[in-house]
Amino acid sequence: MTLNEWLTILAIVLAPVFAVQVQKWLEIFREERARRLFVFKTLMATRAATVSSEHVQALNMIDLEFRGKRYKHVTDSWKTYLDHLDSFPKEQGESALQLWAEKRANCLTTLLMEMGKCLGYDFDAVHVKKGVYAPKAHGQMEEDNLRIRREIINLSTFSGP
Repeated sequence: MTLNEWLTILAIVLAPVFAVQVQKWLEIFREERARRLFVFKTLMATRAATVSSEHVQALNMIDLEFRGKRYKHVTDSWKTYLDHLDSFPKEQGESALQLWAEKRANCLTTLLMEMGKCLGYDFDAVHVKKGVYAPKAHGQMEEDNLRIRREIINLSTFSGP
């Protein structure tokens, strides 16, 4: 047999194996992208409700789904945002809280923009920050629920005369 015949036989035998391996790589790539998109879409959808459990869960998935050199800007933005979240002002002064909230919004905007760039989205900062529908009634319901919970706690810990 000639070299050409051997190469033909080898190609016939290895082609299906190679095709299956390429298909597996494509599936892994699609699954990883889908998970990253899920995190990004969840954060975008809940950016006006940053204390919602969905938002917090998506934030905590960033380290898992956006790792590697390609996503360094995302993980750096996430570390900056997380550091800021951990620096909630101990004094409850109005100006300190307002400054903290403004920086929180800026850090989240930067994070979402970096994630969007990596995933092929092109949003500007104004759209990420302000392009969200958040009914005032939802905020009022959250405040009411928090107030009710605090009052129940106060009642349950109240020790009468």
